Amino acid sequence: MREKSNLIDRKLVRIEHENGNRLLPKILIDDSIFNDPWHDSLVITLLGKDVGYFQMQSRLKSAWKLSGGFELMDIGNGYFMVKFDIAEDRERIINGGPWMIFDYYLTMQK
Repeated sequence: MREKSNLIDRKLVRIEHENGNRLLPKILIDDSIFNDPWHDSLVITLLGKDVGYFQMQSRLKSAWKLSGGFELMDIGNGYFMVKFDIAEDRERIINGGPWMIFDYYLTMQK
């Protein structure tokens, strides 16, 4: 279970009111809230083939046979972000290629 954290106390979230009107709150979230969890992720795509999220997730799981898990995020236009639970898995995938999925080369960038 995730540790609870007060984002306002940590100055990662702040509340402003439009024109000073307390009935119109605006919540401002620091970019690091969204960026930090994906900091060590890889951006991947298949050269010459578009596949859906579930197909890609299933094929990667079968091909990579990781010690830990991974999270996959579809970022559009055939690209995905992959975040690994274990750093050693990430390094093995980066250095262990080339990887073929659906008979197409999987390209990746840090």
